This record gives sequence, structure tokens and C-alpha cells, in this order.
Amino acid sequence: MALYAVAPLRGVEHLVLDDLSAYADDRGWVVPAGCAVADSGPLDQDPNVRAGWQRVRAAATGHLVRDRA
Repeated sequence: MALYAVAPLRGVEHLVLDDLSAYADDRGWVVPAGCAVADSGPLDQDPNVRAGWQRVRAAATGHLVRDRA
């Protein structure tokens, strides 16, 4: 499982990730180190210019994130 979030304000990214991490933990999902990432900025910004989104995409195309099926 990879977690990715965008917080509209800098400095609160960890709060968003904490909530997402708790949600994943409650369901027994495993989030590997480095696969919980947040960016800050406008919510309508193109994700392709976000550094965090690029890191999550790289993890998903690598071997850190996989489908359980």
C-alpha cells in the first residue's frame, strides 16, 4: 500500500499522513518505508509536477507496492 496526500498548507502534511496511516493500519494494510508521502500546495495542481507524487509512482512501478490479488 502506498499513501499519498496533498495538504493545502505547508507544515500540516504530517497530520494528513497520520490520518491516512491510521486508516491503513485499521485495515491491516502494510505501508513500506518511504511509501507514505505528502506534498503541499494547491489541490488542483498537476500531480506530474509534484515531487511526492513522482516518488509514489516510482514505488508503485517498482517492487515496493503490489496488488494483493
